[in-house]
Amino acid sequence: MELVPVQGNTYVAEGKCTIPVYRLNQKEVVLLDSGYADPDRAMLDELFSRKHLRVAAVIGSHTHLDHSGNHAYFQKTHGAQIIMPFAEAAVASGVLMGKMAYPSYTPGEAAKSLAHLLVRADQMIFPEERHITVCGKDFDVLPLPGHTPGHTGIGTPDRVFYVGDALMSREVYLRAKLPTAFSYAEDLSSKRALYGLSYDRYILAHKGVYNGIHPLIGENIAYFAQRVQRVAALLQRPMSFCDVSAAAWDAFGLRTQNPFRISVFVRNLRCVLDYLCDEKVVQARFSGGVLWYERVANA
Repeated sequence: MELVPVQGNTYVAEGKCTIPVYRLNQKEVVLLDSGYADPDRAMLDELFSRKHLRVAAVIGSHTHLDHSGNHAYFQKTHGAQIIMPFAEAAVASGVLMGKMAYPSYTPGEAAKSLAHLLVRADQMIFPEERHITVCGKDFDVLPLPGHTPGHTGIGTPDRVFYVGDALMSREVYLRAKLPTAFSYAEDLSSKRALYGLSYDRYILAHKGVYNGIHPLIGENIAYFAQRVQRVAALLQRPMSFCDVSAAAWDAFGLRTQNPFRISVFVRNLRCVLDYLCDEKVVQARFSGGVLWYERVANA
């Protein structure tokens, strides 16, 4: 892992995700997200040790395994300040709150898998804020909810904007089965809000650095629409969630036995169905102890 220049004092460290790094001086850095505990932690440790750098602060975009896996670690080992959006700080405050991000986990599974994400934020970003000061430097913040309730984009003092998971690169979304969004409607609204930004460069967590993102915004929105329509098309008759899940599993060619990936699939499928119900394309009705989903006539 290396520090790759982006613009001014803004760099990226390429791990499993792209982690933005703002260099405060010769000895200290601010991270925008902290990556996975495994394998990013070992690579970041080696990088910062070799460069003789201390993590002075971490500004988190949201609380997911691939973005906040090392917040608590750097708070403990580097004395880093942890700055998080208000809703995301709440998610990271306890195992049962963290389970909200992965609802198909049992409380026991959540305690085992999510404990390293738990951290007490030193500073919270409130939804009405558009600028914060961290270690004497001014950063822009923009609420981009949908992927998670408090997902937030971050602009560095160098006119570089980190979109987090509000957008995926073409290479990533072409491999994705179902988009991850807590609220599809909010996520689409946040994607459209990105059209109004005017920064010199943009960093995507998944993945890469861009001079402009307008074409990519349209591609992401189109990808979302295609995936949602594909799920809706599976509902040729009234189906229980288990029926829809089995049909989607086959339709998207899923084969994984990984418990985490399965939990993400279940969560994402439920969120797609929620969106389709809100859009009046699908209706849910409870009958005989089962929640059934069916297409709305002429939708």
